[in-house]
Amino acid sequence: MMKKPVIIKLGGSLVTYKDKPLTPREDVIKRISSEIRDVWLSGYKKIFVIHGGGSFGHYIASKILSSKKHIDEKGFAEIAWYMNELNRIIVKSFLEKDLPAVQLSTRAFVYKRGGEVVISPEPLRSLIDREIIPVSFGDVILSDKDFEILSGDELAWRSALILGADIVFFASTVDGVYDKPPEKGGRKIIEKIKISEEMNIVLEGSRHIDVTGGMYTKIYSGIDILKRGVKGFIFNGEVPGNIYKALTGEKIVGTVVEY
Repeated sequence: MMKKPVIIKLGGSLVTYKDKPLTPREDVIKRISSEIRDVWLSGYKKIFVIHGGGSFGHYIASKILSSKKHIDEKGFAEIAWYMNELNRIIVKSFLEKDLPAVQLSTRAFVYKRGGEVVISPEPLRSLIDREIIPVSFGDVILSDKDFEILSGDELAWRSALILGADIVFFASTVDGVYDKPPEKGGRKIIEKIKISEEMNIVLEGSRHIDVTGGMYTKIYSGIDILKRGVKGFIFNGEVPGNIYKALTGEKIVGTVVEY
């Protein structure tokens, strides 16, 4: 039976130490590489990996935005360089596990026109069809007006339509979406949520997490895609074995998001 493409977004806090500028979590990246290899060997050959900026992209972008208030040409080049560095570290780890992984800079096939995200699908589809693992990331992209940041979360959602995936996996550093803010005790994981005003309240406190919006944007950037029947699954990628289990269909703790 032909398996649908697997799309997984690795959170920036999962692959980097967010409180340590320009510092990858090398042990976690190596473990993730091993789990992706096991997914590959189990027969899931069409995999698209996306990672966040963490203490690379977010750190540099925050510095630039705080000093210049916008991303200029030099800022664009600087963010791009550091995101390439993080991407190189992750792809190298995949290659060391004998995975056919390649760097695919988001800015090379995604741009904004008239405020809308436009994806040139050929590079992505061609790699996936050849069972090569493209590794992309949240990135600075060109628009018809300026330079902008596209979150890895939004890229993951939109890629689902291009690749025909029916679910997008989000490997985070938490077990899923909780029913209460962190400061309140006795909170529980919400196993399944639908886009609603109630969910809006639950997520309101997470908007400040990073320059692309944290958990709030992770879900709301996918509304248009969710409306088309694609689901999301948010789970804890720090738990050994979770990435393998999630991607191969085993049940683990997490939150299913649907419209």
